[in-house]
This record gives sequence, C-alpha cells and structure tokens, in this order.
Amino acid sequence: MAQSPVEGRGATVQELLSNKKYKLDYYQREYSWSRKDVVALLQDLERRFIREWRPTHSRRETIGYAPYFLGPIVCYQTPDAAFLVDGQQRLTTLHLIVVYLRRLLEEQDLDQDAKGLDPMIYSTRHGETTFNIDIPERNEVLNAFLRGLAHTLSADASLSVRNLYERARDIEEDFPASLRDEALPFFHDWLLDRVCLVSIDALDREHGWEIFETMNNRGARLSPVDLLKSYLLARAETGRRQLNDLWRRMIAELSRHGVDTPSEFVKAVLIAKFAAFDADSTDPVEIDRGFHEWVRKNEARLELRTADDFRAFVEYFLVPLSRQYSALKDAAAMLVHGMEAVFHTARLEVVDPLPPILSALRPDDSDEVFEEKSRRIAGYLDLATTLKIVNNRSLLPHQVRPEVDELTVRLRSAEGLEGLTGLLEAEAATLPDDFSGVDRLSLQPGNWAQVRYVLARLTSFVEVASGRPDLIAVYLDDPQPWEIEHVWPRAFPRYQAEIMTTEAFEDFRERLGALLLLPAGDRLPDEHTTKIDHYREQNLLAASLHPETLAAEPEFARFVAEHDLSEVFRPWPDHFGLDAIQIRQRLYRRLCELIWRPELLGLRPENTPPNRATVKRSRRKARYGVEIADLIEAGMIEDGTELYGHRKKHTYTARVTEGGRIRLPSGQTFDSVSRAAAVALNVKACNGWDFWRAGSDATGTLLSDLRRDALQQGLME
Repeated sequence: MAQSPVEGRGATVQELLSNKKYKLDYYQREYSWSRKDVVALLQDLERRFIREWRPTHSRRETIGYAPYFLGPIVCYQTPDAAFLVDGQQRLTTLHLIVVYLRRLLEEQDLDQDAKGLDPMIYSTRHGETTFNIDIPERNEVLNAFLRGLAHTLSADASLSVRNLYERARDIEEDFPASLRDEALPFFHDWLLDRVCLVSIDALDREHGWEIFETMNNRGARLSPVDLLKSYLLARAETGRRQLNDLWRRMIAELSRHGVDTPSEFVKAVLIAKFAAFDADSTDPVEIDRGFHEWVRKNEARLELRTADDFRAFVEYFLVPLSRQYSALKDAAAMLVHGMEAVFHTARLEVVDPLPPILSALRPDDSDEVFEEKSRRIAGYLDLATTLKIVNNRSLLPHQVRPEVDELTVRLRSAEGLEGLTGLLEAEAATLPDDFSGVDRLSLQPGNWAQVRYVLARLTSFVEVASGRPDLIAVYLDDPQPWEIEHVWPRAFPRYQAEIMTTEAFEDFRERLGALLLLPAGDRLPDEHTTKIDHYREQNLLAASLHPETLAAEPEFARFVAEHDLSEVFRPWPDHFGLDAIQIRQRLYRRLCELIWRPELLGLRPENTPPNRATVKRSRRKARYGVEIADLIEAGMIEDGTELYGHRKKHTYTARVTEGGRIRLPSGQTFDSVSRAAAVALNVKACNGWDFWRAGSDATGTLLSDLRRDALQQGLME
C-alpha cells in the first residue's frame, strides 16, 4: 500500500515548542489576535484544567487528566526551520503564555520548572541564540516580556509587533488568578503534557497552502444544530415545511446579531431553562458536548410528548427566545439604552449574564418586560460582582459559577416582573458586604482587570452626571486599552517623611484612591504640579485634582454640590500625599454607593439594606477546593489565629478574621490565602497554603498540613 504524502501527527505543547525553530513566509499575515481571542484561550485552558485539578492531588496525577485538543497547525520543513502556513496565531500566543508561565514559576521559587521551559522559549544553534518562533522584529518585545515588560516600543514598530506587545500585556493582566498560586505547577505540567495540537507537514509552500484552503473552504458536516432540527421536525409529523422556514429565518437572524454559531444559542437556552446544577449532574457537560443527544434523552424534562409539543417547542419556544437572545447579544456587545447593565456585566468576563437572564424570560414577554427583566438581573449580577471586587473576595469564574447557577435555577420559577423583583431584592439583602471595602481596595496581582473596571465605571459615572457623553465602551473596549495611572511616581524618598517604609509606600501607591484611568501611551512627568496640568485635559475624575476644574465646569460643580461631595472631591494642586489618598478613597466609596444604588437597579431601597455587612447568610459550599472557612468549621483553626510566613530572611504576618478571611497588617482582607500571600510579598503568584503557618510564631503548622489532616480525619469533604 502506498504511503500518504501528507503526514499529520498529534503533539503536545512541549513537543511542538521544545528545541524547534519556526519561521513565517513574507506573505504571511500579521500577528492579529485581539485581547478577546487571548482571554478566550486563557479561559478555555483554565476551564478544562480546573475541571480535573484538586488541591489534594500530587503532580504525578496530572498524567491522568483529560487531554485538551487545540486544533491543527500546518507547516512545511526546510533544513533550517519549519515555516508556519496555518496556526501561527495560536502558536504565537502559546509561546507568550509559556514565557509568562516561566516568570510566575520563578516567583514561586520553582526554579527547576522555570528553567525547564527555556528550550520551549529559545534555543542555541551554531553559537546563535534565537527565539523558537524566529521573527527578528519580535525579539525586542519577547526579551522585555521575559524580564517583566517594563519596555517602551519604538515609534517605528510594526503593527504586528505592537499587537504582540499588547497581547503580552493582556496575558500578564488576564492570566487567570486560579492558575497563579497553588495550582501553578500542576497547570504547568498539564499544559505541557496534556494540551495537544495536530501538526500537519506539507511537502512545500504551495502544498501547504493547498492543505490550508482544503481544511478551511471545503466540505461541511452536519452540525448538532442540523441534527437537532432534523429530530424535532421529524417528531412534529406535520407542518414541517413551515417549521423549516421558521428555523432557517431563526438561524439567519442569529447570524445577523453576531451570534458566533447557532449552537451557542441552543446551548445557552437548554442550560438556562432546563439543566440541573447539583453536584451529581452532568447536564452542562453533556449539553456542551452534544445537545442534540441530550434533548433526545430528556424529552420528558422538556415536556416533549406529542407531535404538537415538538411543533410548539420550535414555533413558540425556540424562535421567540432566539429574538430575545439576539437582543441580549447586542446589549452585551454595545451600549443599548435601558440595558446598560448587560453591557457592564459582560465586560467583567467573570459572570456571563445571559444564562440567568434567559432563565427568567418567557417567550411571550413584551419588549418592555423583556428589557426590564434583563436590566434588573444584570444589575443585580453587576452589584454582587462589584461588591466582591471591592472587598477582595474570590472572583474566579469557577468559584462564582455555583452561586450564579443556583440563582439561575431560582429565577426559572419567578412569576412575572413583580416576582422577579422580590427574588432579586431578597438576594441583594443577603449579600455579605457593603462598599466599605473600597477604603482598603488596591491594585494587586491578579485583579488588574477588575480594578480597571471599577475605575472605568467611576470615571464614566462622573462624566455622564456632569453632562458629558458616556464613554464607558471606550474605556473598556478601546483597541488601545486605557491604562491605570498611578498618581504617585515610583519615588519613595519623596514621600518618606509621610510613610516610613518602602512596603507601606508600595501599598498606598497601589490604593484605589491613588489611581486614575488615562489613555494608553501617555508619558507623564513625575512632578505633581506639572502632571496635574495634563490631568486637567482628561476625564473629570482626573481633572478634579486640578484647582481650576470646578470653576470651569459648571455641570460638574452642580453634580458635586447635589451629592454633597465637595469635602471629598477636593483639588490637590501642590502635593498629593497620604491624606489625599485616604480622602480620594472615601470619594471613590461614595461614588460606588451612588452608582450601585438599588433604585437604579430596579430594586426597592427599603427592601435592600444599605449596610449589607450586618446581614448573615449561609455560606455556599464551593464545588472545588478548600477555604479557611472550611478549616474553621472543621475545628482546625479559630477566628483570630495569627498567621506567619517566611521568605528570604523576612517574616510576614496576617490574622484570620470572622468568616474565614485573612487580614494583612495594611488592613487589606482576602478570601484567598494565596492572594493574601502574593500581596504581602508583592509578587504575582504565591502558593499561600505552603506559605502561611498558623500558630503563635513562625514555627507553626502549615495551612496545607492542617488541610491534609482535616481531609484525612474526614472532617471535610
């Protein structure tokens, strides 16, 4: 039998990148992935990994984790290198992720793992060291990214290089917090050995492009949507032509509204309306893998019994909901009047607002009821999520998801707008926090995107309330991202009289009250009196630091007076010191309380107590992992326990507070032991379970040992 001239072989990420050399032909397109593409890849990797990992696993157990297939690449070989024909976007991004992974491993003192990545990043041949994706114009950015990205691009940098620099920044800022700490070495092993691609070797350049065109332009298999349609129409028995026409118009309409695939809509509806989310349920996974088969197996749950039921499911259920889903997709992608909360919540990329909203919708809802339901549910999700942000609570998609799933199920039974409002008011009244956390909120490893979101909302609110246009979409979606600006330059000696230690200086420099949102790329002087002249030309939140702004902006002055903000909305023309930061922190807290007022969310203030911190609620058990609160419930640790951490001749302290949170000496409080450790050490990644010791001094018991003992004794699941 003749051997095929085209060879395709599966390869792990480690096999594809280690000691390999890839180049691009001159005709290849630029590196063009967007932030959205990078975030989607990071979230896919996180979701697949977290599905398998448990803190009690050994690293060897990652060998048995389910593999994840990332698609094919096409290349042709030359004596010096493999030339990429297809897949350079994906492979370039994986290369950037590996570079950043190396930096995180070094911060956790996992030096052997970090150095083990070097052959995947660069290699030396004939005395010359080059990056494994060998494109000389990218070297400057890649070298900077290896060192920490403190780098300014040259003015003549190409579009591809600029985009590479921005995507490297995105990885640094959006790398999932759940993968930075205890899970980091496990994720390292899984990414290298269980994430796979197929490498297709072409004979030459022309042959490579033939393969590429064949893969992308020819042939179309039946999709799950096609299979579902065939099944539903067959069981409807009559009126199939009309149902088919309805179905085709539904698919066309979804496409016009930016729905990536019709499958996305069908999955969203089935999960929102019918899926079970209890610990034993496999519904979400089965719907994701093959929803046409899931529908066949769950006819009774969907009340599909007669031919009339099948016709109605298409005509009076799926088709009307597809219109509502299209409108929600529009509202999530751009500001729609009356549904701004959908856009806001979608931008956080932690909670997907569409499933909870869909769960409460009825196919016969009027446009007014549809908009009001969407606004109230998205507004509640925005409130609950923002409260987590400002109180340093865990804000990882897999940790928030159980709460959102529970809410989704409850919303299914909400009767009308009144019933929905009452349900959301009851939820809001039991949220465990208020906005007092803003007083201590600061920029930390892993929360850059969340702090930027809060700053964007504050900035937009002040602008709109002062008669200016709403630029929230620009602040959050601009291709050249707006940057977080530190009012304090990195110049400790200048502030040493107010703040005695460099650690305290770094802490207050990162506080929310010392931060602004400005366009990317602006280079500002260090001197405050010169810098605020630049702020004067920016948004009003920044311009308010200048003494002339209030008099020059009558609408802004009216807003300040109307809400009695003059004491905290003060200019600071000469010196922005420690007292200024603390007053600005109070200003930002007051603005948060104005933005997230219950009545603006469609909820009645009298049913949502303003001081939610006084309300007790039962703690929802996470589906994954162990928290300090679990150790308290198991009797392994007590409220008030002192924690000690030691690294490089320095000792760090913290205290366990009521509710199982960890408070640092700065007053910052965290759900996550690892995040508390990372902030204490001022690093991007730290395994807090192997850093903190509980006891009267630094010789106490590691939290990881307490967790292991509790699990072995059966005190925790």
